[in-house]
Amino acid sequence: MDRNEYPWLYRAGDRASSEAQRWHFFSLRVQLIIFFLVGLLSAVPTWFALPANDTKWLAFASAATLVVGVVCVVTVREKKYEKVWFDARAVSESAKTLSWRYMMRLPPFHEEQSADEALIDELQEVGSSRPGALEKIGGIEPNIIQITSLMRKVRQSSFEERKAYYLASRLADQRDWYHTKAAFNRTRSELWYWVVVGTQVAAIVMAILKASGFIEISPVGLLMTAAAGFSAWAQAKRHDDLKTSYSVAANELSNLGAKIELCSSETKLPAHVEDVEEAVSREHTMWRARRSIAL
Repeated sequence: MDRNEYPWLYRAGDRASSEAQRWHFFSLRVQLIIFFLVGLLSAVPTWFALPANDTKWLAFASAATLVVGVVCVVTVREKKYEKVWFDARAVSESAKTLSWRYMMRLPPFHEEQSADEALIDELQEVGSSRPGALEKIGGIEPNIIQITSLMRKVRQSSFEERKAYYLASRLADQRDWYHTKAAFNRTRSELWYWVVVGTQVAAIVMAILKASGFIEISPVGLLMTAAAGFSAWAQAKRHDDLKTSYSVAANELSNLGAKIELCSSETKLPAHVEDVEEAVSREHTMWRARRSIAL
């Protein structure tokens, strides 16, 4: 299901969350690069016999770099990119779940006469529950439609059509997303592990060469700073946690999908759909909890 077919609240929250996430990790990269540059600028005078004037300019450059770092930290604190990321994501995921509950005729959207009004009320409550996020997503999406024509079309379709559409456009889409992300995080976890270990091994080799007199300069401190930066980046990305949780979620959705495929009754479908939405909601809740942010 194309994102433009979802309610405005989902689309706006999704875009605001993605933008805040990009800014959060961009600012983290800048901070880590600044730490490395300060270490490099501080190390250069110890490696080479520089004129006093050059040493002074290096000291000024190091101080200026530190100022940029402080400005970056203050900006991140004021902008609260991480909190906006999580709040807006919570709004978009809640709106997405409500959309599927509406299309699959789950309570409180099971009564045809009141379903549209009930959905609008639920979406309004989701937005009101996180006013900070609502402030960020205002005006971010031009097409302010909460109930799209496709949502109404799916809701009015037959049992078999709704079942097939849910399996393909919701369950399989979400399961494949978890599966792909699990593989991605597994690969990145291995990559950053070996980058950190490799940098530390390089530092050990440099220390041995320096002690043995084979080299005059000692880049050990700079290498360890780089290793610490790589480790901090990997921890911020939480590849180890995500590779496991996404694998578990993909497996759970596969099992739930098999149950829906076997479902042959209109009366039983809502319970199975409810299980799927609960699983997706639970994974998102756990994701927020792992980030250790008070939302």
